[in-house]
Amino acid sequence: TASGKTHTMQGVPSSPGIIPRAIEDCFAHIEEEGNESREYALRVSYLEVYNEKLRDLLAPPKLNVSKPSIINNSGDQVRLVEDPRSGTTRVAGCIETSVATISDVYDCVVQGESQRQIGETSANAKSSR
Repeated sequence: TASGKTHTMQGVPSSPGIIPRAIEDCFAHIEEEGNESREYALRVSYLEVYNEKLRDLLAPPKLNVSKPSIINNSGDQVRLVEDPRSGTTRVAGCIETSVATISDVYDCVVQGESQRQIGETSANAKSSR
């Protein structure tokens, strides 16, 4: 609590965090390529770890549910899946939203932020929970 995780991820307009920098870098790379023979398909997922469980922040909120949702809107559990052959880890069962512009991505961020688990602590009025 109060260790700066949210600030590190989001930042402020004068000093952007990891999320806005990653968004800007992705679109800057695509623009730099400027190659008509290459096509990009971008999808956004937004997750948080809450009480050691993954939460899909783009999944529609469940009505009258007191626990964080680890189920997406298809009824699948959001979970980490490891591929021992490639050595990669991916998230299975999360919502992936197709995006075409920076504005589309920020719309997803705003939607996800509205579903984060936050609460007030003595150290911070908007502490992530």
